[in-house]
Amino acid sequence: MTITGLAQSQAIMQQQQQQMEATGFENILKGAMETKDDAELMEACQKVESYFLSTIFKQMKSSIQSDNPLIEKGEYEETFEDMLTDTQVDGMISAGGVGLAEMMYKQLSRETVSKIDTSL
Repeated sequence: MTITGLAQSQAIMQQQQQQMEATGFENILKGAMETKDDAELMEACQKVESYFLSTIFKQMKSSIQSDNPLIEKGEYEETFEDMLTDTQVDGMISAGGVGLAEMMYKQLSRETVSKIDTSL
């Protein structure tokens, strides 16, 4: 397999993982709203915020990397950096995040309450 083929297959795998995560988040949110479980809904909102921030930080990092580094990074180093970013974002979320999860939670819990009121 050539280097470009390896890079293409890695990009395809990342895209598939992102699609699976998006579908998973949607299912978690639907389940939390249907069961009206506040803790589960907040957890789902925090996962969405974590995914959002992780994606932003990874994109920011990729935009500042130079085209001709002194020492080329290997595939494992890039994977480790992604894992490190995810871990740092998880720490941010557990410390309160940036407020996205809380805003989503408030909005979704209001929608759930209004749906209950209109069905009665």
